[in-house]
Amino acid sequence: MRILSTLNLSILLFIAHYAAAFNQEQDSLQLKKAEAEAWVSKLNSIQALRQEQPYMPMPLKMACDSLIFNLQESYFSLSDEQKSLANEEVFTGKVLSPTRNIRQYQLIKDKFEEQLNYLVYEKNWKGNGFVMLVNAAAYNRGGQKAYLVHVKSGLMLEVKVSTAWQGIGYSCDSGKTPLGYFTLNDETKNLWMANTIMTDMKDIFIRIEKQKFAGTAQWLHKVSTKKEKAYILSNQYALKGQNDGSEYVPISAPQYYYYQDSSVYWMDNLNSLERHLYVHGTNRVEQLGYALSGGCIRTSSIFSYLLKEIITRQKVIPVFIDAIPLQNAVAARYAPSFDKYDVEKTLDFRSEVTLLYERIYNDKNRCVLDKQLEKDVLEPITKLLVHDRKVKVSINMKTKVPLPEKAMIRWFELQDSLSYLVSEQFRNTFDIQSNYYAGGYVEDLAVLRRYSASDATIFVKQRLAYSKEYLLMRLEEKLKEYEIPFEKIKEQINIETPQVVEKAEDGNELTQNPFTVLDISPQRKLVLKYYEYLDSLSTANPTAFDRSELEWISSYIVERRQEKQLASENKTIIITLHDAILAQAYIYAAGEIALRKEGVETGKMKYPNDNEGFENFLALHKKPKYALIDAAGYKELYNFSYIYSKLSAKLTENMKQNNERIFGITLFGEEYFSKFKKFENRLEITVDVSLNNILLNEE
Repeated sequence: MRILSTLNLSILLFIAHYAAAFNQEQDSLQLKKAEAEAWVSKLNSIQALRQEQPYMPMPLKMACDSLIFNLQESYFSLSDEQKSLANEEVFTGKVLSPTRNIRQYQLIKDKFEEQLNYLVYEKNWKGNGFVMLVNAAAYNRGGQKAYLVHVKSGLMLEVKVSTAWQGIGYSCDSGKTPLGYFTLNDETKNLWMANTIMTDMKDIFIRIEKQKFAGTAQWLHKVSTKKEKAYILSNQYALKGQNDGSEYVPISAPQYYYYQDSSVYWMDNLNSLERHLYVHGTNRVEQLGYALSGGCIRTSSIFSYLLKEIITRQKVIPVFIDAIPLQNAVAARYAPSFDKYDVEKTLDFRSEVTLLYERIYNDKNRCVLDKQLEKDVLEPITKLLVHDRKVKVSINMKTKVPLPEKAMIRWFELQDSLSYLVSEQFRNTFDIQSNYYAGGYVEDLAVLRRYSASDATIFVKQRLAYSKEYLLMRLEEKLKEYEIPFEKIKEQINIETPQVVEKAEDGNELTQNPFTVLDISPQRKLVLKYYEYLDSLSTANPTAFDRSELEWISSYIVERRQEKQLASENKTIIITLHDAILAQAYIYAAGEIALRKEGVETGKMKYPNDNEGFENFLALHKKPKYALIDAAGYKELYNFSYIYSKLSAKLTENMKQNNERIFGITLFGEEYFSKFKKFENRLEITVDVSLNNILLNEE
């Protein structure tokens, strides 16, 4: 009984301790939640949103709740700069309904009746979703507003927007906002056109440049207008034109702006993606309500996230852009801090393409340029030049060749002597397809010969010269199909190749860093990482080699090298400490790759490069880290030698021996990692396109 009482008391104490810890954790979470809620509730934009929320249709109320919840959840992820910008953010929305503001509601309903019927009935946008109407008329005539209309209830959310300061237009270099019917899709995958890019609330106020997130828009409201630019912030929705000029579109703008020219009712706005036009959040919230954009539809970032909530649910939002004066013109006020250079950088963008070579070198000294170059580089550039002869294209090309396997063991001996690394020749043990250089015929001559970094420089120069020649030749041929003389536009195309060998002032070549022309994949770098670890360990802490997985090479720590007589050959082979630790480095590296793969497959890691997840995954095994990695690598290389290897020999279960079997481990390690060499043998092409060069020079 006494034992049971003691046991019960221990259980009760444990439960009480756990409950106290749990309650403490819950209290901490509640405090953090309260702090986030308090911060969000004080934001002017959220207060304005909350004020309108009771009047919204239910789907929009739910979208607001989701937006506010996500902002609260992201509070501790936001930087101080993001929080500062959030305090300056605005929400200009106002719900229009028959019971709340009947005059304004009825005015918009009457003015946009044809356009709304066009979307709902002709384009079949019925149901419980939303459509968006944009009024591109001048602000002093009641324009520069957008209306998010709930089709079923007819309720509208009115927000301020900003359309083009250049006015209405459709040509590529006009910098103007087109009219007609468009859609906003939840995603687009047009490499050379406008792309929808959405992000989590934690990335609010992260500007988008050249189709990529570029970082927080720091202090953009604090500098002079001459230096300040308008950026796309946080979300951009590609404005996809749907009118091809073949149908009558019921726009009202001709009544006011086109002097009754009936031809404009058959507009063609299909080039809106090529023009990189978006509905997007902006840092220039003080300019909302004025026609000051470079062609896009600017909104507040808060409204852009509200659109994200809606577009996530219904996938597509139909948009109708028109220019309808709602009132007689009133005296125009001075537009806030604007000059013609203050437009968003939406029309500059970048594309990056990587081509993998089939071999390192061939008898024609030329690389193989596959279909990807045609599809991802030549065709889009040709299309851009056909639509707009004034486009400027900058192409940067760089290439490298794989670091030979036989250079691995010399790396730490020679890394402080660049001149020796440049001049010494090394051999690839395996080619790109993992064929053994001594195993028979191989097509890649680089595997049958040794080459140095200086030789690799020649390969690189030949590759770049041929790639440039080929690209220009094919571009000229493609433009001929459209009867465009290449001579007239060649100055708009700039192809740059990096200088692979630096020159001294006297013109002589300087010793270069070999890794400007030689490359090594992250997987093969693992081998060097473990090689460096073991090399340092052998000097700083030799007793570590008493560990079970390293004991087999501990004798080399003292002897530094060992001579063994091969039975089959009348010669002496010298096995050094570096030979031994390189073999062990291959085992470690193969083990880490195998364990990372296992971690992802079992759901313990999110992705192979999840380093924090990898450390947690290793900790689950309750086994010394390096012993665990060694065991996995031992198994990985052993199985590889029997299942996947092209070599006739195989590893044995007792592969760790102080003899020439060390070279067997290294050989199979080299073959195992040779599959990653193809990613080192590549051509990288970066294309920067500028479409707004004319816009910025227009008066």
